[in-house]
Amino acid sequence: MRVNREEVTKKDLVYYGPRFDIYAEDEFGTIYDLEMQNSDKGDLAERMSMYQASLERNALLAGEDFRKRRRTVVIFICNFDAFKKRLAAYYIGSKVLNCLELKFDNKETNAIVNLKGELSAETPPDKHLMRILQSKL
Repeated sequence: MRVNREEVTKKDLVYYGPRFDIYAEDEFGTIYDLEMQNSDKGDLAERMSMYQASLERNALLAGEDFRKRRRTVVIFICNFDAFKKRLAAYYIGSKVLNCLELKFDNKETNAIVNLKGELSAETPPDKHLMRILQSKL
């Protein structure tokens, strides 16, 4: 696994290029970005989209078949509850809106970890992750 702290993707002066808090790639080729969010500015959806877009630049080589696109994962670790539902984590995915039973995997995974969330409703792996993160507060 390769992990970089504060990797910068800004390529020019005009367009936004994020600075990844933690950028990592695992042995399966999955690309990760972990971001710490200390205040709720009401822009997590737009912010997450921009970070996903920046990861996409490394997800497929020029000329490669689109089915070889690498999975990209953006995780926002928040010191606030973005949706006010008290969940420890929110998982965001793509759906076919007029036929919800269909799967649509564009190889993008997004999650918001809520450090203020309740652990009781979550699965054991989430509980373990939340205990580790909450112990760092």
